[in-house]
Amino acid sequence: MKEKGYVMHVQRFSLNDGPGIRSTAFLKGCSLRCAWCHNPESWKTEPQTLYYEKKCVHCGACARGGAEACLYGARVMVGRLCSAEELVTLLLRDMRFFACGGGVTFSGGETLLQADFTAVCLRELKKAGVHTCVDTALHVPAEAVQAVIPYTDLFLADLKSINPDVHRQITGAGNHMILDNLRLISRTGIPMWIRMPLAAGINDSPEDLRKTADFLSGLAGVVRVDLLPVLDHADEKYRALGLEPPRFSRDVDVAALIHRAAGYLDTDSRGTLPLHQII
Repeated sequence: MKEKGYVMHVQRFSLNDGPGIRSTAFLKGCSLRCAWCHNPESWKTEPQTLYYEKKCVHCGACARGGAEACLYGARVMVGRLCSAEELVTLLLRDMRFFACGGGVTFSGGETLLQADFTAVCLRELKKAGVHTCVDTALHVPAEAVQAVIPYTDLFLADLKSINPDVHRQITGAGNHMILDNLRLISRTGIPMWIRMPLAAGINDSPEDLRKTADFLSGLAGVVRVDLLPVLDHADEKYRALGLEPPRFSRDVDVAALIHRAAGYLDTDSRGTLPLHQII
């Protein structure tokens, strides 16, 4: 296993990245710039330092020894180059927690920007009998998806907007490649959880939701559709990167937003979509 990849961190006892108790490996690098991104530290592939000014006591330790020398968590190095063997060994330590339907999820950033590395890790995990999941926005070439298909038990796939203009507005890119990759996975029969982040007045129009219902109804393997309100969860991380935090959930009734979207999707799919409202 000579392949290496840039890993952001491994989150243990994760309950929201697929079925059961999971360990989630977050890889660095992303091909989108979603307006509400909760992991802005994942955008760049290379390691970078976050600076949490409120935690800094100006002791000068980081000036002498770098971010690793900071004792107060004011400077945090995010991302490191890791071999597939090292990462798989780390993940397999959690095997005892996967017994009740859990497993390992690869996420990001966009894990499929490092498709060869991800595929090798997934292959070795499958050999060990681990349930595998890939959490992806699918804005990658089809070859990247095909590289992990043989070793993936479940895809968690984002669909941020069916409307290409709206998608470009909120992510910086169109959605043609994403829709094609959803069709590709559909043809394999591998189960998919579709994740739809919703921001009021941006990607929740009745017309686009109806088109979404029609598109998803035509896919095989969709076993769950998560409706997720966009929330402002990452303010500190944006500031630590010297960026202005986005604002989406202020003065928004997120429960009403999700219920309304569910109504359109359920009606226009004739009740065939397995909707899951996360509020």
